[in-house]
Amino acid sequence: MADTSKYQLDSDRPTPRTSSRPLSMGISFGIGLTLMMVTGASAQVPDGRGPDTASRVQPSRDQRCRVLSSAFIAKAKKQLNKDYTLLRVEAFYSPVLDACIHAEIAEVGVYANIRDLSYTFIREDPLGMLAYCRNQGWESCVTTDTLRLGEIFLTCDLNGANSVLVDRVRKYRGFVDTLQGSEYMDDGFGGPPATIKTPEKPYTKEQCALLYCRWIGYLRGGPRSSRR
Repeated sequence: MADTSKYQLDSDRPTPRTSSRPLSMGISFGIGLTLMMVTGASAQVPDGRGPDTASRVQPSRDQRCRVLSSAFIAKAKKQLNKDYTLLRVEAFYSPVLDACIHAEIAEVGVYANIRDLSYTFIREDPLGMLAYCRNQGWESCVTTDTLRLGEIFLTCDLNGANSVLVDRVRKYRGFVDTLQGSEYMDDGFGGPPATIKTPEKPYTKEQCALLYCRWIGYLRGGPRSSRR
């Protein structure tokens, strides 16, 4: 009898078994295996749960600085009866000075204020302050917690401006609380600070806004030329 197996119909042949896994899984596995071979790392397929849990729980430096800012505002309202209705406030971490920044500028009126709430750039030297008060007289050095609400980078109002010179502060390693203002501040435009000399003409809203914006730009990582 003749062999008829070579004439067998395709429909009579056993159907080969195929994987029930989707093609996409095979592709993902192949890509992961390739990455493992190239980088030496174990292949991982995203599980869709998002970033690492610890990174979501831990507050950022900006968030921590905002906590300090909120505490500062609460203290200013309670101890100084300060009204924030017409003030715009922003708080953030400055990578330039490694400090927590609290900044205020008036929406109505002439006023701007920027300070270091973390006391990491402008620092207080207790021994230096003690010697200063002994020389100047204790009456002139009565301080309370009300007055110690942060170290100031900029103050600006109708009576002029006091603007810190960053390089001068660095020269003294942050301990400038016993120095005369003219030793580490100016008026924002190269002249003596308001604590030393009141300007002939009152400062305008535009002048304070200009100094404020220069400082904020610098503290957020702007060009070095914005502060000396």
